[in-house]
Amino acid sequence: MAALARAVVLKVFQRPGVRRWMERHGMALGAGRFVAGETAGDALRVAAGLLAAGRRVSLTHLGEYTSDAAAARAAADTYVDLLAAARSRALEVGLSIKLTQLGLDLDLDVCLENTRRVLDAAAGAGALVEIDMEDSARVDATLAVFQRLAPEYPFLGVCLQAYLHRTPDDIQRLAPLRPRIRLVKGAYAEPPSVALQDRAAVTRRYLELARRLMDAGCFLAAASHDGALLREVLGEARRRGLGPDRYEVQMLRGINPSLQEGLVAAGEPVRVLVVYGREWYPWFVRRLAERPANVGMLLRNLVSPAARRRGP
Repeated sequence: MAALARAVVLKVFQRPGVRRWMERHGMALGAGRFVAGETAGDALRVAAGLLAAGRRVSLTHLGEYTSDAAAARAAADTYVDLLAAARSRALEVGLSIKLTQLGLDLDLDVCLENTRRVLDAAAGAGALVEIDMEDSARVDATLAVFQRLAPEYPFLGVCLQAYLHRTPDDIQRLAPLRPRIRLVKGAYAEPPSVALQDRAAVTRRYLELARRLMDAGCFLAAASHDGALLREVLGEARRRGLGPDRYEVQMLRGINPSLQEGLVAAGEPVRVLVVYGREWYPWFVRRLAERPANVGMLLRNLVSPAARRRGP
């Protein structure tokens, strides 16, 4: 049922008419809860508040599947400028980047050049960088870039998706690097031949892989909004005597803020991913598909008096 609900949400919200309407009104109807805004200034203001509240913060400028070399270079420039702006405000932030935004679909050398420029800027700013994972067709290319750059940039991490059948083998292949791994359940619509479809099975796989990463001496960034699952993962970390230099919890801004607050109050290291940019819609739709109950939030806002006054 969860896979069916996810597929329905993706199909509906990817329709051209729905997309045009949502791109016009979606921020006011609830997307603004998750997306900091469209500018770097918006993102840095949000980051400053989260840092003051005891969170770690990573920023991502939304955009993917760049098909133009100039646009890929511009995306790298955006991250270099973002780090400079954060440094000027004395904000210690990390980055989460998508390689297709930096030219992965164009040419490997183009992607490597742009990614290195971002990483060189991050090294100067003392900022960690994590490579986000995209759809299954791009996993091999993404991991190839990571494996090539990780020895040069020890602060570089990569995301793995628990629901993909291949992920246990990917962990085994990466383990000798003892890398920083952000482990997520997975939000792309993938077929049964590629990914687990049952929500409970994905949760079991996630916990199994988290244990495997800890056993291998990797840094585990446990990225989830599932409180019960996070309690299991944190319990495993405590049983192994791991400190905050070996693990952290990662959550998206706007999702389950009470859980974030509780974890911070308990002394757990929590990193919040703050996203921003004009290309927010595809990312937001995947968040809706990941948790279809969020569609109800949009509908409630749509029929509220304030929403009706805004009109279509």
